[in-house]
Amino acid sequence: MTKRVPAIHDQVCAFFLFACLAALAVSVFAENAHAHPPVFNEGTSTARNLLETFLALPTYSETFIGDRVAANHNGGFTYRLEGADADKFTITTSTGQIKTKVGERYDYEADPSFEVTVTAGHGNGSTATIAVTINLINNTNESPGYMPTPTIAATDVTSLLVSWQTPHIEGSPEITRYDLRYRPITSESWTDVPGGVTGTSAEITCLAPDTYYKVQMQAYNEDGASGWSGESNPRSTLTCPPLQTCLPSQSCLSFATATSATSEPEIITVPLTAHFRDMPAEHDGSTAFTLRLVFSEPIRTTEAAIQQVLMVTGGTVTNARQVDNLSDLWEITITPNGNDDVRISLPRDTVHTFDFQTLSRGVAVSIPRAPLTARFESVPEGHDGSTEFAVQLAFSEPIETTEAAIQQALMVTAGMMNSVQKVDSSSKLWEITITPNGNDDVHISLPQTTSCDADGAVCTADGWILAKGVAASVARAPLTASFENVPTGHYGIPFTLQLVFSEPIGITAPTLERALTVTGDSLHSLLRMKGRSNLWEVEIQPNGSDVHISLPQTTSCDAEDAVCTQDGLALQNDAQTIIPFTGYLMPHSLAKSGDDQAGPANTQLAEPLVVLASDKEGTAMAGVIVTFTVTAGGGMLSATTDTNPCIFKSSKSSITAITDANGQATTRLTLGSNPGTNTVAVSVSGLEPETFTATATEQAIPHSLATVCGEDQEGTAGQRLAEPLVVLVSDENGAAMAGVAVSFTVTAGEGILTTTTDTTNATGRARTWLTLGSELGTNTVEATVEGLAPVTFTATGQESPLASFFDAFQNGSGKLIALPDSPQLAQNAPNPFNSQTVLAYFLPAAGPVRLEVFSLTGQRVAVLRHGPQQAGYHQLRWNGRDREGRFLASGLYLCRLVTDEGILTRKLTLLR
Repeated sequence: MTKRVPAIHDQVCAFFLFACLAALAVSVFAENAHAHPPVFNEGTSTARNLLETFLALPTYSETFIGDRVAANHNGGFTYRLEGADADKFTITTSTGQIKTKVGERYDYEADPSFEVTVTAGHGNGSTATIAVTINLINNTNESPGYMPTPTIAATDVTSLLVSWQTPHIEGSPEITRYDLRYRPITSESWTDVPGGVTGTSAEITCLAPDTYYKVQMQAYNEDGASGWSGESNPRSTLTCPPLQTCLPSQSCLSFATATSATSEPEIITVPLTAHFRDMPAEHDGSTAFTLRLVFSEPIRTTEAAIQQVLMVTGGTVTNARQVDNLSDLWEITITPNGNDDVRISLPRDTVHTFDFQTLSRGVAVSIPRAPLTARFESVPEGHDGSTEFAVQLAFSEPIETTEAAIQQALMVTAGMMNSVQKVDSSSKLWEITITPNGNDDVHISLPQTTSCDADGAVCTADGWILAKGVAASVARAPLTASFENVPTGHYGIPFTLQLVFSEPIGITAPTLERALTVTGDSLHSLLRMKGRSNLWEVEIQPNGSDVHISLPQTTSCDAEDAVCTQDGLALQNDAQTIIPFTGYLMPHSLAKSGDDQAGPANTQLAEPLVVLASDKEGTAMAGVIVTFTVTAGGGMLSATTDTNPCIFKSSKSSITAITDANGQATTRLTLGSNPGTNTVAVSVSGLEPETFTATATEQAIPHSLATVCGEDQEGTAGQRLAEPLVVLVSDENGAAMAGVAVSFTVTAGEGILTTTTDTTNATGRARTWLTLGSELGTNTVEATVEGLAPVTFTATGQESPLASFFDAFQNGSGKLIALPDSPQLAQNAPNPFNSQTVLAYFLPAAGPVRLEVFSLTGQRVAVLRHGPQQAGYHQLRWNGRDREGRFLASGLYLCRLVTDEGILTRKLTLLR
């Protein structure tokens, strides 16, 4: 395209009217579409001059006062005049032109200057304000008028050509120079071009290649500046040709300015160039992708023609369209047809501009085939040594393989892979389940595939191999402990909190109690929550000071009072907490309920004994210590919070409670064994004691017997059940009866009871423990109370691991059947064990045998068998002692069977 400088804008538009009108329409469309908030060109304040001539008399027409006070992108703005002197002037609301007011007088001697403000508002609610000083003078010249927005065009990879129209200068001095500034569209910072220029065009050099810029300018005369113009439409410098380095020169910034209007204009030829942008880094062999083709100026062509002249290898052009109806910006859609790189090119001379300037040089780009990659997702932070966990294997695109092939390709250490399943139908996501086999970190890896013909190959349907292996690790989660449900303070009475481990521990309550350190009070009780060895309830009896509770880290499972899991993982952290003593609360008054009750002797009263503590205003007080004490009648007190029928808490003649959020403290009274009066004294610090009175009538006859704990349990034959067998005795009114004799009898299964008789406690309950008989099947225990129908407990004796081992070698007559052809080592039973355990093993042939026990540190602690032995199955008992006869500490041990055919190992858990 050919352009002239100076006056290049007018000449080009005159010669190519259609192109200019199209560019103007696009510029207006883009400017309006942005809807920028108003910004005044002259900043926050400016001035205008008004000639006093003829204005000292009343005016009969409006006179423009200087140039309009305009905001950038002023199309669509509404202007209004405000301020102290606003009533002396008017303003054109659509343009911001300030004018004199008809009938107003302007006298320099009376008032040489005026102050007004101009506010520009947009329909979206945004506004801007500028302060304007209007000065009365006799003779003045105005600064240049509003500077029109410049236009820009690309001339090179580092240059832009800027052209503009002269601002309104009628009645003002001539323009002396123009200043320019520019910025990339990705930045809000403007760069000033050094020096001023004359004429109506200039070239900005030393720009970055393939970068969009905007330009602003302002005009100067001897009276001042016009203010910055609006921002030009963005225009990009040209793309650097392939294999070239396009760096700006060191002489930045320079101008190629036009000659004067009287000289012959310089002819500038701007070549038509193109470049590709916004292309993907890679393709997957089948999925369509898009990229953009950018020309240095609009071209004259159609979408079909562009699609026809583009040359593509490794894929097919499926669409070509103009972006935002601009013929200098095109979006190209291409679908790859395989694993080759896709190459797109546009040869030279295949397209032309509206003035028939053809493409000066060809342009091309290549999109490589993306490699097949994989990654592990949803990897757990840790494992517990035995519990199965799952991870997901995600591929960058679908693969063509089977679950068995994936399982064959995967490598796992310190664990066993259980399953591989496809998660979705696209074969991109797979789930793998793994069971760790100890305390080591589990490592999972998928090696790269070298050939789709190899075993366990991972490839796409079109033969794209996994080019890079992937791996993940799941560390053994540490054993940690923390205190939970910790009260914020205590009032000097017993309280409870919970000790929670991250997984079950393999120690008994006495060991854990010895490991705990409590200062400022005493550890009253430590109870394992029902069925959970990772959750313990700690009850503290404070002594009126802050309570410090700590459980130190365990350095070795061989240490005394070590806290470890059954597989020998030691506690890794120090758990500690502090419960501050908040002082004894002293209420103003007490109220009571539950007084004057009556019931048969040795029964629990129907209603609890309740006191309500209040302050002077009658507001209930929480946290008040209340002591209940039996003072007559021989009754017993028990807590009302004992809701677990399997746990027995002793009843007492004196009990301390603390008022709850409702200000209430409660206890239950079981009447004494003799008829008569029972009394309970209530004492609170600072108040006179109160007394509850209850009457014990003649002792009732037991009316009902019911099981409340231990029904339908299952356990290993020959072992003690986990829960006690508990019954509740009540009278005809449903009151729990104390002091009633209960008999327990084994009626089936040949089990053994810890006691065959028990007397109900203050809550009406009696209990015993059952060790199951050695035979598999049903065990029954009958509980009886004289005069009542008996109740029955049923428990099932199940096969132990040791019995399962023997059953593999024996039939009902004791003859060996289907003997294995290799040595076998059974799991010990019971496991965990306390005093002794049974070990069993099988030898297919006679030979030397060594059966020994090791600690987890590798130290041999016991040799149970060493020497020749006949073929067959054998068993022996181990008492948990070392070779010197000393008791071993609680923890995990390894039993190892060594024969000529190899080594077998089992884990043993010893609890003290």
